[in-house]
Order: sequence, then C-alpha cells, then structure tokens
Amino acid sequence: MPISQFSAIQPLFVQCHPAHARESYTKAILFIQHKSLIIHNLIRNNSRASFLTALALPGIMRAISFSGLLTMKFMEWKYIHFGHLPVDYTVGELQMRLSMAEEIEQYLKNNPALQSKAGLLLYPQISEKNIRRMRLKRMYSLEWQLRYLRAFDVIMRHLFRKAGFDDTLQRLRFYAHIYYRGSLLKQGKANDSALDLTSASTKNWEADCAVQFYLYETGYGLR
Repeated sequence: MPISQFSAIQPLFVQCHPAHARESYTKAILFIQHKSLIIHNLIRNNSRASFLTALALPGIMRAISFSGLLTMKFMEWKYIHFGHLPVDYTVGELQMRLSMAEEIEQYLKNNPALQSKAGLLLYPQISEKNIRRMRLKRMYSLEWQLRYLRAFDVIMRHLFRKAGFDDTLQRLRFYAHIYYRGSLLKQGKANDSALDLTSASTKNWEADCAVQFYLYETGYGLR
C-alpha cells in the first residue's frame, strides 16, 4: 500500500492514545512522504526501504512529540566533553541513540568486510572530543541518519544471520527492540540459538508501531 493511503489507517495504539500521539503519527507519515526520495536514494532496495522506514517510524514520531519541549544545548555540550555514559540520548528525526551510533562505528571498524555494504562512517585523525562533535553534527543530518540506519541493518543481519526468525515481522520486532531499547554489541555476544525472539522485552510500542506500519506499507495487512 502506498504511504499516501496509509496515513488514514492509524495503528490501534495510536487510536487509543491521547490526541498528541495521533498528531505526531500523522506528521510522521507526512515527513516520510516528503522525504521519500532521499530515503529511496540511500536505501535502493525497495523491500529494505519499506522495512527500514517502518523501523524508523516510531523514532520520527518521538522526535515530533518532543520537539520544542527540551533544549538540547546542555546535553550536547556534556556529550562532546564527557561522552555518552553520563548523557546517552536520542538525536535527529530518526532518534538514534548516540551510544548506538558509536557501537555501529566500532563494529564496522572491527569488521571492515562489512563496510562495502554498510558504507564508510570513518573520521579523520582528530581528537575524541572533535569526533563526538562531528558525530553530533551527523546525527542532525537526515542523510547521515539514514546511512547509520542502513549500517544498523547490515550489522544486525550479520550478527543474527543464524537466528531462527519465523518471518520478517518477527525480525522487524526484534530489530526495533534493539534500535530503541537495546545494545548492539551486548546483544551481539548472545548465542543466536539462545535468543528469545518472542520474549516480552520485544513487546513495546515502538515494535508494535513498526510492525503495523510495515503490514500496511507492504500490503500484507489487507490479505
């Protein structure tokens, strides 16, 4: 189903939520429509574009909901000077955590064979403080956010290539849990066969939202 038709079909959690949630959902759909060209230019595979757009939707909603409520300047200053440990927060339209961006960079650095698929996220030879400053600047650019999202997808597929996902929806739900609430590197140390893919930890509003959007975006929700 085209995105333009999806905006009228709100997920159940949005229908039962306060008005500001419904408003942020509608604005998120309009944002995706408006940015569809850059999304598909950076994620050229249409099936992956639908999957990753669904994964990003809850973050876009969150960014819209909280925009204008908090000033980020102090948190930015603290991150640049002290790193993510004292102040790990989400940035940009796709609401990726700074610690997640760092984990993605580190994983690609340790696995150079993946860089051709994920893209280069390297930095020049500069101080750690200036690297954090550059990382922040990247996280406020939609194009860079999409590059990190694509790299996240490549890494997750590599980490869990032997995981027994039942279908794409279970994979999407698991990805959403890691993206919004988990740790890429800590999760990557788990044994694929020991993963509890149906655990309550993957049942949250971000995962629900992503799955419902993907169902309608791909047309499966109408079958």
